[in-house]
This record gives sequence, C-alpha cells and structure tokens, in this order.
Amino acid sequence: MKKKTPLFLVLLTITFSILLFNACGSKKGSSSSENRLAQDYNQMNAKADIGSGQNSKMKQESKAATTPENIDASKVSQRKLIQRGYLEIQTKEFEKSISALNEKVKALGGYIENSSISGNRVENINNSQKRHANFSLRIPTKHFNSFMEGSSVIGNVVTTSITGEDVTSQYFDTEARLKSLKLQEERLLELLKKSGTLKDVLEIEKELATVRYEIENLTGTLKKLDNLIDYSTIDVNLQEVDVLSLGNAGSTLGEKIQYKFLNSINNVIEVLKNSVVVVIAFIPYLIIVVPVILIIKQVSKRSTKKFCIKNPFKKDKDDK
Repeated sequence: MKKKTPLFLVLLTITFSILLFNACGSKKGSSSSENRLAQDYNQMNAKADIGSGQNSKMKQESKAATTPENIDASKVSQRKLIQRGYLEIQTKEFEKSISALNEKVKALGGYIENSSISGNRVENINNSQKRHANFSLRIPTKHFNSFMEGSSVIGNVVTTSITGEDVTSQYFDTEARLKSLKLQEERLLELLKKSGTLKDVLEIEKELATVRYEIENLTGTLKKLDNLIDYSTIDVNLQEVDVLSLGNAGSTLGEKIQYKFLNSINNVIEVLKNSVVVVIAFIPYLIIVVPVILIIKQVSKRSTKKFCIKNPFKKDKDDK
C-alpha cells in the first residue's frame, strides 16, 4: 500500500517554485540595459573585425603587388613611389644659370623649397670668391624625368643621380588602418546615443578620443606621403668655375685617353693662370721692396770703401 504525500508539502513546493521564478525574472530585468550595451558593443567589434579582415586582405594584395614577380601593367599604376634626384652643375655665367633654373622650375609647375647662395664674384680672380648655390626643388613627379634630362640648359652637368623609394605597402596599410578607425568611430557614436548612464558615456567618450587621435595621426601620414609622391625632390648644387669640367672620363680606351689629355691641358692652363695671379699680386710689394734693396746695397758699398782697413801683412809694391 502506497503512502500518501502530505498536502502541506505539495503547497510548499509550489510556493517555492513561484518565488524562484519571480527572482530570476527580476534579475533578468535589472541587467537588461547592461546586456543591451554589451550586445551593441560586441556587434560593433564584430563589424570592426570584418572591416579589419578586409583591410588585412587589402594589405596582402598591396604587398603582393610590390613583389617583382607579381608586378604587371594593372598593378604598376597603383604603386606609390617617392623619387629623388641630385644634380651637380658647373657654370661660367652664374646669373644666367640661376635664371634658367627658375624659368625651368616655373614652366614645369614646380617650386623652390629652399635655396642658399654663397660667395661674391669680384674682378680680381680668386678661387675662394667664386659663387656657390644649393637648391632644393619640388617638381611634379610626371615632369621629374623631363627636368633631369633637360638640366643641361642650366649649365654643364657634372654629376647626375636618381633614387627611388617604394612606399606602396606602407601607404595602403596606413589607408586601411584609417578606414578601420573611421568605422570604429561611427560605431562608437551610435553606441554613445544609446547609452544612458554617466559611466557608460564617459567610457565611450574616452575610447572615442583615442580613436580620433589615431585618425588624425594617420591622416597626417597619408598627406605627407601624398606630397612626397606627387612632388619629387631634386637637389641642385650649382658652382661657378673658370674652366668647365669634362664630366665622365668615358668607357672606351680612346675616350679615356682623350679625357686625360684634355684634362691635363686644362690643369696646365689653370696653373699658368694662378701663376700670373700670384705675380700680379706681388707687383705692389716689388715696387716698394726693390728700390729699398738697391738703396741699402749702394749705401753698404760706399761704407765699405770708406772704412776699409789695410792689411798689415800685405806688402806694398813699392816696398819690393
């Protein structure tokens, strides 16, 4: 025979179940706002991760585009190159060379970033007085080769060098990070509108300030890269000389012999010119010094005759 369960135990069990259900419901209601913010933030991070995944893919594609084996006609147009040139130019007509340089820069749409001119050309030929100028030019990249190849209109080009830096990977990586941060900024602004408590607002604004600071830095980096890419830098060293250099000696034996022979002639001419300069420079001193020497010599000769002492050991001809 089965034993019946008391009625008060049944009622007690039902009451406990109802209280437990109500407690769970109230707990769920009290944390609904926090869960909503957490879900929004997780959603924001998920979208940001999607964006970062796309950026990583873009970074890999840009990196692959810069490798020599993957470069083709479509990818060359996307490459970001910083070109820099150097020119060493000699001239006998300093003012005309500077005017030609200014006109060429202006015609190509460039500008002079900085310049310096030293020395002062005077009538007496003095190597230390020859003028010397340094220019840092910014030329549109599309006209870079045109300026370098046509630089002979400025003067006698002695040295030419061109260097390039490929910043494709750095550029697209910075651009991808900037897009990701801007997406994160938008999500934070949306989350700021939904937040209600002061604590949530302060936390979101703090994160938003950090994101905006990074956006400003990356934006400045991209502007700097764009400027260096769009406008190439050319350094020009302009020297005033009396004799132009012959430039490179050449590659063949005949060109080397010709270069050495003509260079020796130029050196002899330069030595003769310097010798003439030295002689001319000493003429004023000679005008003063030579007469003084002659006078001293004449006075010394007369004094020697007047005070000459006869040698006692020497016998006169009459004594013989």
